[in-house]
Amino acid sequence: MGEVRPTLLMVQVNRQILASSILCVVLIVADQYFKWLAVTQQIPVILNQGVSFGWVLVPAVWQTVLIGLLLVTLTMLWWWLPRWQLTAILAGGWSNWIDRVTIGAVIDWLPIPGTSVANNLADYWIMIGVLGLLFSSLWPSRKKNRTTV
Repeated sequence: MGEVRPTLLMVQVNRQILASSILCVVLIVADQYFKWLAVTQQIPVILNQGVSFGWVLVPAVWQTVLIGLLLVTLTMLWWWLPRWQLTAILAGGWSNWIDRVTIGAVIDWLPIPGTSVANNLADYWIMIGVLGLLFSSLWPSRKKNRTTV
């Protein structure tokens, strides 16, 4: 049988997936570490059983299952289209999902000044990823095709 040789595109995509995977794990570990630190150092935390801003849309078990299914779907998309924006969204989503599965709520410990709302690093990872996707779709990369005459 003939040997399958990887193409340059396959190698580049594999490197992107590896780099994105490492970044995703680093972001998840950072968020989990700072949540643990907030709890152990007795920093005031909010146990958020809802989604954004504590909104409870469906019972907690169904919410956890639905969020898990969404994350699996996004992860499958991410394998086909590894982008830093999806990496940030997935890191935040998986980290908060870990909280939901292990303690039944998301640990929010970073207060937003002037409000009664608190977030965590994972919430910011998600926000940065969503804003990145929004900006990249509104202002796509303008690589010029230079042709010689």
